[in-house]
Amino acid sequence: MMVGGAGRGTNEPDWSLEQALTQIQQLLSTVNTLQHTIAQQGQTIAQLQAQALVNTLAQGNPFRGPKMATPPIYDGTMAMCEGFINSCCLYMTAKPQEFPTLHIKITWVLGFMQTGMAQLFRDHFLTYMATPDYQIQYEQSTEPNQIELLYQDIYKVVRTLTVLPLPRSYNPSGVAP
Repeated sequence: MMVGGAGRGTNEPDWSLEQALTQIQQLLSTVNTLQHTIAQQGQTIAQLQAQALVNTLAQGNPFRGPKMATPPIYDGTMAMCEGFINSCCLYMTAKPQEFPTLHIKITWVLGFMQTGMAQLFRDHFLTYMATPDYQIQYEQSTEPNQIELLYQDIYKVVRTLTVLPLPRSYNPSGVAP
């Protein structure tokens, strides 16, 4: 068997067992050092990623939820009332971060009431919002989901104007009983 280095083909090795063990220990030490460096870099990367997420949120780019269609423009007809209310509920449920206050929720819903009887309701309701009665009925209400009060009022007005009975399936929350 030919062993050795430096191009001399001899049967005698040009290194000792002690030298080989020393080199192996040095290589193992180098591998351990590299593994430690890799672990530190992994921690640094994780910290930077977490910091980037915090910075993104702090800069006003929060998670916005799924893309959704906004409710249709509502004209005040009975045929469209339940669908309009359910569309509003669905949108606000999917994007709660966009609706932090009752005032924002109400004005957003009213913004889709642009024609016909819905426009008339909206105009009167905007005037009503400036009264103490509004504060008592809406802002100080113990209703857990205060926007339901607006939905109920919309439905009552539409029903009264169309002189139709409430459908058996009416559920202003849009959630199955």
